[in-house]
Amino acid sequence: MIRFLFILFFSICYTSHIEKLSYKVYFNNLKAGTAELKLSEDAQENNYIVNFELRSYKYLDAIYKLRENTSMIVNRKDFSIYEIKKYVRQGRKKRNYHGLFDYDSKIAHINSQIVTFQKPVYDPINIIYYIRNNMQLLKDDIEFSIISKNTFKNINMGIIKEEEIIFNNKKYVCIVVGPINNKENSTSSLKIN
Repeated sequence: MIRFLFILFFSICYTSHIEKLSYKVYFNNLKAGTAELKLSEDAQENNYIVNFELRSYKYLDAIYKLRENTSMIVNRKDFSIYEIKKYVRQGRKKRNYHGLFDYDSKIAHINSQIVTFQKPVYDPINIIYYIRNNMQLLKDDIEFSIISKNTFKNINMGIIKEEEIIFNNKKYVCIVVGPINNKENSTSSLKIN
């Protein structure tokens, strides 16, 4: 365990960024905060490191403080999670967890629990990268096993609709990908060009 944490620390200190995406976060047409998503390679170039940070603006913190910091070491081929550290604050509610996933023995160490799993494990954040790199698979729905509150849940992702967006005065036709269990009322989606 100490060896793995040392490798994690060393990998994070000596990474090279592949991509950095910055977003403005809106809530009911009000600028609410910022989010940043970074994809990096580890020092040995064996895995990717995905970092996500979301924070509400100071003027909203007095009403509803929103923070999320997620750091993951993921497989280069299918973006499944080897290790995840997540801290979330929504208002007064705080939660965090740390998980290590051993795909050979199918055992996960999540906080102080040891659980078994069968399928590759994802977080909604690394699903973004999986879908972007496997667009050809979107002809059919894709099932993911995600980690949520120390348990695993299965979700199906698929194309919900096509949508036209305008960015820098240019029109782009995008597909909207989201959970397909409830297409009409889905609040989470991903637009891909």
